Amino acid sequence: MVIFCEAWNTRTKNMIDFRLLSPGDEDDASNEQQDPASTVATIDDKERSTWQATAGNAEDDDFKQLLPMPPPNETSDDVVDFKKVIRFCRPEPSVELLAVYPHFFPFVGKIVVDENGGQFVYHQEEGENPKLDSEENLVLTRPFETISGFGSGCMTIEIPEISRPGVIDTTTLVFGDYPCVDAKHEDRLITTKYGRHLVVSYVLMKEGLGVHVQVSLRLFGDDTFQTIHLHGQITAHNRVFEDDNVLLFFCEEEEKVQLTPSAGNGSVILKPMQRFIVTVPINPQPFLTIKVRLNVTTPSNEGVPIPFEGDVEFPLDRDHRIRTISTNHGEVKVSITYN
Repeated sequence: MVIFCEAWNTRTKNMIDFRLLSPGDEDDASNEQQDPASTVATIDDKERSTWQATAGNAEDDDFKQLLPMPPPNETSDDVVDFKKVIRFCRPEPSVELLAVYPHFFPFVGKIVVDENGGQFVYHQEEGENPKLDSEENLVLTRPFETISGFGSGCMTIEIPEISRPGVIDTTTLVFGDYPCVDAKHEDRLITTKYGRHLVVSYVLMKEGLGVHVQVSLRLFGDDTFQTIHLHGQITAHNRVFEDDNVLLFFCEEEEKVQLTPSAGNGSVILKPMQRFIVTVPINPQPFLTIKVRLNVTTPSNEGVPIPFEGDVEFPLDRDHRIRTISTNHGEVKVSITYN
């Protein structure tokens, strides 16, 4: 027996359709011809990353034909020459993991990416408070290296069954071979062995570049060398990511980070950041946008947060690797290096 379910995804604010099998139906289901669309999250009645539904001029309004989604609009000014790029960096087939959303269950366990033991991107023990962002995605804390896009890239999830000691609920997502097009955004609905559901958002890139991001902060005036407290978030964006982003730093007001400036010019590097490596396709340009939304509390402002907000864009070239966001109270410096 196959049961079709419809659920509301609070992360994307859309409906997600999926089907569940009763315990005796796994073997029957494995003999059915698999519809490729059934393995991809359906958002607003379409596969957001690979398909779009168009009615065309069909006489029946209910008839829709699935067509490949076009890439982002690009002009000659948006694109850099690959031959010039490889003079100062090394793009390669890569994967960027954007978000993992546990579908209506409290996640306890670990998530690992890449083969041969891989890199932990999330780990939570029983009894710990869940680490969720403002959209209820898990706050990922790695990878420290770019995920391979040569077909070996994968993600493994392990969830211990609290009521059954020693039993582990698992699932593995293979990201797949790098695409023929420059980049492809995917939202995948995956199911664990015991029926838990997660939505995984990622991007496959034919020419992806790992970028190391560092953020530093400097206050002006009497607060230059004072210990400060900070909360907010920093995100990395690319047009191919669509509405998703890579969450580099996230700290709620109740858990402010304390920072002490150095003896030099009073600047302080923001540490720790949950993620400091972001992998993006080299085109279109600007290939990387960093959005800073921070609030700083100092001894002199009597607990009233000072906003440090702004967006900075980076073209892919040899020189433009530092951007500064200036305010009346200080400045935020964002610098990048290529892996």
